[in-house]
Amino acid sequence: MAPLLAGLTGSLFRPALYHFFPVLDSTNRYAAWLAQGGAEQGTVVVADQQTQGRGRLGRHWSSPAGLNLYCS
Repeated sequence: MAPLLAGLTGSLFRPALYHFFPVLDSTNRYAAWLAQGGAEQGTVVVADQQTQGRGRLGRHWSSPAGLNLYCS
């Protein structure tokens, strides 16, 4: 994860708004929950693996660990 964080720089990236999880049911579901709680604009949710990811039209999203970057 450290190499990824090292590449995230600039005025748009604010570490306090960055939420990383090794495993999460759904980045989108967690981001929606944060938004409902008043999360600031620019909040980012990232997971190495999603267990219940969803794609367009509610389709299941396969999100195995170590292969891609899953974020909302």
